[in-house]
Amino acid sequence: MNLMQPKMLDQLPLGPNWFYEIKYDGFRTEIIWSEQDIQIKGRRGTDLTLQFPEIFDWCKKKEHLIINELPIVFDGELVILNTKIQANFSLLQTRGRLRTTETIRKHAMKRPAHLLCFDLLTKQGRSLRNRPYKERKEQLDKVFKQLLGFTEAIQWKERLGYVTSSKEPDNIHRLVSENLGEGIIASIYILMDILLNVQNVSSLSSI
Repeated sequence: MNLMQPKMLDQLPLGPNWFYEIKYDGFRTEIIWSEQDIQIKGRRGTDLTLQFPEIFDWCKKKEHLIINELPIVFDGELVILNTKIQANFSLLQTRGRLRTTETIRKHAMKRPAHLLCFDLLTKQGRSLRNRPYKERKEQLDKVFKQLLGFTEAIQWKERLGYVTSSKEPDNIHRLVSENLGEGIIASIYILMDILLNVQNVSSLSSI
């Protein structure tokens, strides 16, 4: 996969064209979804579909809701959540090392994973990679309204969710700091994505 990689900064960029969202600690993942197949691919092209059957099964169950949008490709983070803000990377690593179908299924039932989508790369077979960030985010929101209805973007019972963005960095910072989250992603209107690591949230005390 040729995915856009964030840059690490010490200060959060500010300005009217910036959008902010929560960063989750997981596996960077693409879900490549067509009527013929559903593939969950890691950043280096590793096929994770069999490792996370709960994601595959959920997509097949919901496929009729977005059949007219396929083929579609989401960019996101595969996570096991402690809260809707904080992910458990250790548990995810354990899942990733499992090999037998029975063991994988047991873990999937006990602590199912979520795939939290933050970008829409392809819709109806047409690439959106060169479209502005704001437009891709709006298209992502529309697709998830079809999948989840007009409800919360991340739900415990649903295996796919999406990461919303905000123009208010203070709100995102508060959520991340209160929940010991991984960090904040700042994205500008055009194509550039920048990561600010705020595991040590005191670094943002000036916000």
